[in-house]
Amino acid sequence: MLRRNRMRAPLLQLVLVVSAGAEPDPGQLLEKFAASLPLVHRSDGFDPKAGHPEWEPLRFKRSPAGNRDLLGTFQTGEQATLRLRGLPAHEFLLVRLDLAILCHWDGVWKDYGPDTWSASLHGGPKLLETTFSNFERARQNFPDETGPSTHPWRSGSASHGDLGWTLDMGARGGVWNDLDTTYQLWLAVRHDKPEALVEFSGSFHDNPDPPELRGECWAVSGCESWVVPAGMRPSEETIRQSAISEFDMAAPPHPAAVAVMVLAGTDGFPAIKKILTTCNLSALILPAPGVLEGQAPTALDQTIRDLASDDFKKREEASLQLKKLLPTNLDAVRKTRDSTNDPEVRERLELALREHHQAQLKPAEEEQPDKAAIAVRRLRHILRLTKAPQAEQWLEHLRLLAK
Repeated sequence: MLRRNRMRAPLLQLVLVVSAGAEPDPGQLLEKFAASLPLVHRSDGFDPKAGHPEWEPLRFKRSPAGNRDLLGTFQTGEQATLRLRGLPAHEFLLVRLDLAILCHWDGVWKDYGPDTWSASLHGGPKLLETTFSNFERARQNFPDETGPSTHPWRSGSASHGDLGWTLDMGARGGVWNDLDTTYQLWLAVRHDKPEALVEFSGSFHDNPDPPELRGECWAVSGCESWVVPAGMRPSEETIRQSAISEFDMAAPPHPAAVAVMVLAGTDGFPAIKKILTTCNLSALILPAPGVLEGQAPTALDQTIRDLASDDFKKREEASLQLKKLLPTNLDAVRKTRDSTNDPEVRERLELALREHHQAQLKPAEEEQPDKAAIAVRRLRHILRLTKAPQAEQWLEHLRLLAK
């Protein structure tokens, strides 16, 4: 199994401190968690004689070096699919894909890019859309999604050069060597059906240089898939490490971090509370575990009743209390605002909501606009995958932040 290079950086002045080399990275911790899960599929190499009925199309190639049997290659616009049937009862699907990026991918380079690769659940969310670069001068989005956040070529890769890919440019530029980079991708999504179809594809500036390789292309060198039974979650240590990696703005996020955050569910939010608060995004924290959707805590019920009190002082005190309760009860407050027949209660709720959102927006824009924008984008990606009951509430926060 491929091992990725370790990526370490200090967290943004949080109490949690990670010692480089002293603790396992999220990828290693996720591998340990996966070992406890039901394995539903394994493609450890792609020997054409073995047959791989779960994959389509069945197209194979032996690497020029390393004797690796690959599924592929695939050019721009072509799609490979992984079909998993007869899955046991589960709550999440977890896939580890060893992706080989071959030839002169140019990442986000404006002259020859963007060179994009994506993974999606058929009929469901997009699991990953990003760019890769095999050219030193061209930056790439990975380990982030496509967007404004870019990183040096081969960031987050597991290995490069071991497949022996070269490109003979002839009189134009001689032979280019070291044109293969392998990434170990972890993809997680909420899923409970007996069958899953995962789709992989690329869209890039395809230069048909040699007839055999046809310029940029990609292939799969290995894949494993697990199902996560209901109630199973990564350990607190795994969630904590992944939260640190995912929201540390000083370095690219760990490639396994988003998968862990998806699998963490509400269990992961206490671990990222300090990180979100530091990024001035505390309004994006989900309601505390145990609060059912559509039900408000007793303290909020009493506060809303006090907003309608005949005692002006009690109404004022209730408005102050509402500010404290609002960050974890936004959905309940909105529903009450929209349904109440009391004009003063509606007005006080509306004012509290407006002031709350303004307070969250202002520091994010004035103090750390770039960091906040990256954190919001990553949170949006996690939201698409989790499909948590509170997802709409989070998305509303994101829309307000975007404004």
